[in-house]
Amino acid sequence: MFKKRTSQITPLMKFHAIVVLLLAIHTFNFAFFRMEPDAQLWGWPVAYALYQLLAGLIPALTIDFYYRKEEVRLQQIIEDKTNELRHTNSDLNEALQQKQYLFRTLTHDISTPLSIARMKIHMFKSNPTDVDKFINKISDITLLMEQLVNQVRTFESIQSDQKIPIQEESLIKAINVIETIFEDRFQSKKIKFSYDKDELSKYQVNVDANSFINSVLMNIISNSIKFCRIGGSIKVAAFKDNSGKIKLIIEDDGIGMPEEIRTNLFDFESKTSRRGTSNEPGTGFGAPIIKKLLHAYGGDVEVESQEQTDDQKSFTRFTLTLHGTHHDTTQTA
Repeated sequence: MFKKRTSQITPLMKFHAIVVLLLAIHTFNFAFFRMEPDAQLWGWPVAYALYQLLAGLIPALTIDFYYRKEEVRLQQIIEDKTNELRHTNSDLNEALQQKQYLFRTLTHDISTPLSIARMKIHMFKSNPTDVDKFINKISDITLLMEQLVNQVRTFESIQSDQKIPIQEESLIKAINVIETIFEDRFQSKKIKFSYDKDELSKYQVNVDANSFINSVLMNIISNSIKFCRIGGSIKVAAFKDNSGKIKLIIEDDGIGMPEEIRTNLFDFESKTSRRGTSNEPGTGFGAPIIKKLLHAYGGDVEVESQEQTDDQKSFTRFTLTLHGTHHDTTQTA
């Protein structure tokens, strides 16, 4: 017992072992010397005392055994409850992060149409001529903000492990909406926004249309505008890769990103926000939102960027991988 179970031995068990050992020694000793006259005087009292100790230790050991067994049971209950509380706390933290994510999404994405509306109002005050065009533009922006609110509801379903409603969406239709939304900002920075209309018309992508336009494309194009120089360019292209997935490329010739921002671009916890070439503010939440949505569609996003050097021009290129279809409308003889 001493050799094999040292870590489980209690002081009471040690005392019991000593008594058993003394009793064993005394048994042989008394047997050998019992015919001696003095052996009767000390042999029987010692044997009686040892047997009494042994008789008292047996129930004590029994009680100690069940005490330790109950202690182990209670300790297990405490550990189970502690783990349960830890999981509950983890779930609460996750729920809090989800709410923060939804709040960040709404506040980030709604700032773009609000800034466009503010620009339109300022332009209308300076030259209040085309009332119908102004009203139509404000109406479009109001509709866009309504769609953003609906999009937050979609995000909440993502966080609750519910499937996001995905359907086929025309790629050219989505790009046309983006071009209309950012028309004034393109003009204000003299940015050339180019794409092959006929080529993009061949692609259908599997996305949620509202979040794809209002969060994915809007965030990418808004950032491209922000970091483009006056007179810069933004190009959009698409192709079907060898695995059958659709690659959507959005590239600008802006100032590019430093390495530390590019590597942490999709991390909510990292500080990646910076001002644009015309001192436009940013939040740093756009890219993480993009990645989260692309994953919800079953796709992904990658970014390449290069700052200006003596040998290379600056650029930023977003590559979106999406499920979808490509319809080649070219007629052959």
